[in-house]
Amino acid sequence: MFTGFMDFDEYIAGVVAAEMGDTFPFEALKVQAVASRTYALDRFERSGTASGGQAYTAFFSELGESHTAARNTTGGVLIHDDAPPTAFFSARCNGDLTLDSEDGLSCVPNGCGNPCTVGGLLPGADPLPYVRSRPCSGHVSCSLTTEPCCSVFADDRTQNIFGHGVGMCQRGAQEFACRDGIGFTDILTGFYTDVVIVNRPGVAPSARVVTTSSLNARAEPCAANRVVVAANTPGTVMDGPRIEHCPQLGSCAGAG
Repeated sequence: MFTGFMDFDEYIAGVVAAEMGDTFPFEALKVQAVASRTYALDRFERSGTASGGQAYTAFFSELGESHTAARNTTGGVLIHDDAPPTAFFSARCNGDLTLDSEDGLSCVPNGCGNPCTVGGLLPGADPLPYVRSRPCSGHVSCSLTTEPCCSVFADDRTQNIFGHGVGMCQRGAQEFACRDGIGFTDILTGFYTDVVIVNRPGVAPSARVVTTSSLNARAEPCAANRVVVAANTPGTVMDGPRIEHCPQLGSCAGAG
């Protein structure tokens, strides 16, 4: 286990590199940087530890887009009701979102013929309903040809997931930035309702980071008694009350 302190924006750069990577459009990377900084700041203010619930890698180039996105948004955080919200995000949502990122206990009908199945985020809550998803994108059996789904073993059978629909959708941010040319501030305020983006230049200059494997905040996300997800597949998996995210979602040209 590693326990130590590191520059907050260096940590955010590592999160952006793991959550999206340099193949994503730059505006989407800035969206991820602000969302991840807000999420980490919320955890930091609650527990004194900034890590957890987000992917992280220590192996990224200081000349890369992820690092630049973190530095270009230094101090930028979301504020809701005078405090940073828990800025949840997931890999994809197929256009079906809850009312806002704080609405983690309910969701709106998605037109797929079935009500959404979103579980609570409280410690001890059953995580399985939260990560279950139906192929609402029109792919009847989730048989995407350009991007495999994330397989989840639950209820003695394998199911497919896309994401939980709370807060920012990484694939959606990619599409807004790449296809539509929308800037990161407009993307953020579109995904997170009733927020403002402020600059806090003095925020947590050194964040306490606790990990279990070489600064890898994703260490052991799929314990044997929890949801089992195939390695190296894009998607979202929940680990207890925390939400984990699979990295390497693809490039602008390969958006699905």
